[in-house]
Amino acid sequence: MFAGAVDEVDMPSVKGLTVGVTPSAYSLMLQVVEPPHLAADYNGKGVVDAAHYTEWHDSIGSGTSLTYDDTSGVGADDYIRWKATVVDPPAMLWLTARM
Repeated sequence: MFAGAVDEVDMPSVKGLTVGVTPSAYSLMLQVVEPPHLAADYNGKGVVDAAHYTEWHDSIGSGTSLTYDDTSGVGADDYIRWKATVVDPPAMLWLTARM
């Protein structure tokens, strides 16, 4: 049995999942949720980067959808989705350095 106040909770990182912590006076609720899928995340890793551009470019004109893409074929619409979602490479480096 635990008695006392909880000021901070250190949660392990679980790839692809978000852990929410909701403390109350008498309990602590943990909620594990799957983050929303990012448009143009064609490999399901949770980030959209230059690798997705390469995957799109190498597949232009294909009648088969890209992985994790809910539109038919590969065309300009997939590029537009990638461009709107991609993390700027300098920003990606900064995020990596901060983690």
